[in-house]
Amino acid sequence: MIVEIRKFCKELLTGRKVGAILGIKRENSHFSPYLFVKPEEIDDLVISDKHNLLYTCRPSKQNIISIIQQKYPDLKLGIIAKGCDERALFELVKRGQIRIENIEIIGISCDQKQAEECRCPRPYPTNLKFGEKTEGISGEKELEKLMKMSLEERRAFWQEQFSKCIKCYGCRNTCPMCFCKECWMELDWYTKTGRLPPEFPLFHFVQFFHHADTCIECGECENACPMDIPLRLIKKMLREKVRELFNYEAGTDMKQESPLITISDQTTIKE
Repeated sequence: MIVEIRKFCKELLTGRKVGAILGIKRENSHFSPYLFVKPEEIDDLVISDKHNLLYTCRPSKQNIISIIQQKYPDLKLGIIAKGCDERALFELVKRGQIRIENIEIIGISCDQKQAEECRCPRPYPTNLKFGEKTEGISGEKELEKLMKMSLEERRAFWQEQFSKCIKCYGCRNTCPMCFCKECWMELDWYTKTGRLPPEFPLFHFVQFFHHADTCIECGECENACPMDIPLRLIKKMLREKVRELFNYEAGTDMKQESPLITISDQTTIKE
């Protein structure tokens, strides 16, 4: 599939249908997002299910696409997007972070192995150009096991998990939906500087509440956690609860408004 994707991307750049393509580049053993602007550069384009493409840059606290669009407002940008990438794009558009008009989504599917590893319910984008629609993972054994526990057992489980937190902010820094200018998770009255582990997991609860209607279930928070806290599990619980209560699922419909209002210091991109 990578051969066909590279050929397609070269044609887009050669024909000037797009001015640049955002994808993943591999240099030696390192992977990183890269803005391909020349057709010959596309030979270094790779597909990686382990690396986040749409992260928020620190310390500017802006999504990488927002930064590109602000600097080059007329640029037609192609974006290599898996299912979770597309869901992130939809949410960023709804929340005024990026403009979709100048974006060409180059949708690719994940294979069954990738879907199972990520426990992804929809491992393909709606705008699918390469690959076949892979069956999503509908069940979650760990979640089912957790929900069979008593309230006290669940409380003990999460207390044990959150006690491992070293407050590295990895879960926040890798999340494509964390773009607030001032992060509430850094405020002293939520979690005191230097206290490890945090005396009470408000650090996590603030983020969970904030992401209840924005989490696109990419799993990057859990992938980034050095302490192996099962963050994807609680995020999945929140997504299912929002879907149950409000018939709303983040990232599935670019025009559907969220039923929730959460405190957020969002900055809309300039027109």
